[in-house]
Amino acid sequence: MKLRAVADRIEAVGTQLTNAEVAPVLEAIRKVRPDLAVKEAELRSVEKLLHFVDRVVPGWSILLRGDALEPDGHWRCTLRENVSRDSDEYIGVGKGASLSSAILAATLRVIDSQARQ
Repeated sequence: MKLRAVADRIEAVGTQLTNAEVAPVLEAIRKVRPDLAVKEAELRSVEKLLHFVDRVVPGWSILLRGDALEPDGHWRCTLRENVSRDSDEYIGVGKGASLSSAILAATLRVIDSQARQ
């Protein structure tokens, strides 16, 4: 499965990923970036996802916006190399009902963009 398609699917799910849904995400990341050595636990919590973002794009800005509405919030995550300019080569944008889904979708789009270069 391609990373952009995985990101789209994560956004569509609207909840936390199940065990069955995490496996294809891990496989897609490992296929494109085996150097990341990503583990399932890194995709399960906001704090661990933020550490994963730091491994993928160290020093980048993480912009989080949303409405914390249970059970379906409206979150957006934007990953940018530099927030003070609009000349970033690529950025990652994700959205989701959960904060972790938005962060993961944005991260997958960044990894996909990196792989295309």
